[in-house]
Amino acid sequence: MIAPLRYGAGLKGKVIESIAQGVPIITTDIGKEGITSKSIMLIANTEKDFIKSTIDLYTNKSLWENIRQNQIKYANENLSYKMFKSFWENILEANNS
Repeated sequence: MIAPLRYGAGLKGKVIESIAQGVPIITTDIGKEGITSKSIMLIANTEKDFIKSTIDLYTNKSLWENIRQNQIKYANENLSYKMFKSFWENILEANNS
């Protein structure tokens, strides 16, 4: 997925959706905002960088698979139902103490 985002705040839905589906992403520093892992996407901030990253990603199967596997791991650890449930349970438990 190519997401040349130039503005926005917080997590970007299209980026999160791609991570959750294991679709490698090329985005900007703005598109990466809120994502803590550097190994789940390629960052490009210029037209030249987007072209190079796109070619690299589509011609390097190892790079594609590495990013894809890192995305799946990241999604399971940070974006899963189980993680959100635990997060809210901890907040509610802290408020009831």
